[in-house]
Amino acid sequence: MTKKRNTSIQMNQQEADDWLSKTTGNLIITEENQYFFKHADLFLKNIEPTKSLLIETLQMPLYGLKTKVDTKVNTKGTWYARRLAADSLNAAIKHNLRVNMPEMKFEVLFNEGVFYDTPATSGFDFTIIDDVNNLINFRNYCFGRRAIYNGENMWREELEKDYRLEWKSLAELYDLESYTKGIDLPYNKTKPTIIGEIQFANWGLMYYDILKTIQIEQFFDIDFLIYITAAGNLSRYISDGTVNYEKTKKALDEFKNVIKYPIWLIGIDLE
Repeated sequence: MTKKRNTSIQMNQQEADDWLSKTTGNLIITEENQYFFKHADLFLKNIEPTKSLLIETLQMPLYGLKTKVDTKVNTKGTWYARRLAADSLNAAIKHNLRVNMPEMKFEVLFNEGVFYDTPATSGFDFTIIDDVNNLINFRNYCFGRRAIYNGENMWREELEKDYRLEWKSLAELYDLESYTKGIDLPYNKTKPTIIGEIQFANWGLMYYDILKTIQIEQFFDIDFLIYITAAGNLSRYISDGTVNYEKTKKALDEFKNVIKYPIWLIGIDLE
């Protein structure tokens, strides 16, 4: 028998106490809260294992959630509204993605044709890219036909960072330092470039995210964007003024003549 859940944002005192003690949860993903912009569903057929793994990962139990309540008073008495700290939800989702989807890179900046994953919170929330292609683009940026003036130093500094072990290993595997400087190394990527955002912040950031990817498209081909945001009651638990599934869907339709790449919009609700 399926357990009936309380879908109301309003609570009495006992329900409020129970909500405040809640630190775990599970997400609900339905067909009606998925939007396949620019025929994203057709693109997903080519990466079915990634699609299935992402849905599976998003439905893993979440830990470390931070709940709170708003107290409301009216002529009928006092009631309490469910609230959920968006940063705790974001962190819990990213934790599961790190554990279950090791090919993902997180907190990714883009500059001059190269994606840089960083330990700090910045850039795109996650990417799935061809790591060899990305490193060769970095090599060409440092040593290629139109290399920067301090390319040697930049190459050394980047590969010596403690979170660049993968780059260093690939550079040695492909012996990238042995090639003649002043020449770009050709390489055809073997997997699509996928960018992902998890957005529960102010609704204005939704437009910033879209414009950010449009700007990158001027220099680099993005193959696919995954955009994860709140739907249903979850959007109300966070805040009425934040990004949600319906607002994002509307914004994508507004930009349909500008955006060239397919987008998989996923609305998530809390069980």
